[in-house]
Amino acid sequence: MSTFWVEEVGGKVPIAYEGLRQNWEGKSPYATGDAIRFSWAKTDLGLYGSGHIGLLASIVHRTNIKGIVIWDCLATDFFHSPAYPTYLIYNPYGEIKEVEVNVGRGKKDIYEVVSHQFVKKDVEGKTNIALSPHSAVVLVLTPAGSEARVEKRRLLINYIVVDYKKERGKTAEEENAFPFIRQNQNK
Repeated sequence: MSTFWVEEVGGKVPIAYEGLRQNWEGKSPYATGDAIRFSWAKTDLGLYGSGHIGLLASIVHRTNIKGIVIWDCLATDFFHSPAYPTYLIYNPYGEIKEVEVNVGRGKKDIYEVVSHQFVKKDVEGKTNIALSPHSAVVLVLTPAGSEARVEKRRLLINYIVVDYKKERGKTAEEENAFPFIRQNQNK
């Protein structure tokens, strides 16, 4: 086992070992591989098989609630069209959960793609989004007060597509009704 390397990084190894043995020299389970055993390399870490963990680290971020993470939908989409920051959040719990979302500097309007509506307007820094039980939201962070228009069922904000199935003709009241997320405008 590559214990020398594990000790060097403080015991936190985000890379899988090449193999896992049920029993090895009285230890079970035992993370190992052929490299050290047969002396053809100095590590048993499976770099090719688990190197993709870095991609996951760029996409998934913790929230203030254990078990709820924020997925960055654009982090590994290197060839996407112009887009605003877009995040997926799923609430696996059977109750409403308040998730803290950091929208960064500068005022933002938060558009929710699943319900086709703005859920927060004119927010900056950290804000709370209430997630319904067993539901997912896709949040798009757009510049506050930007021009929004519907063209061929696409919602464009500053000429950037934010939603591809937006219907025309909703009233202001319908636009502000949001059945999936309870709004907390003052947070």
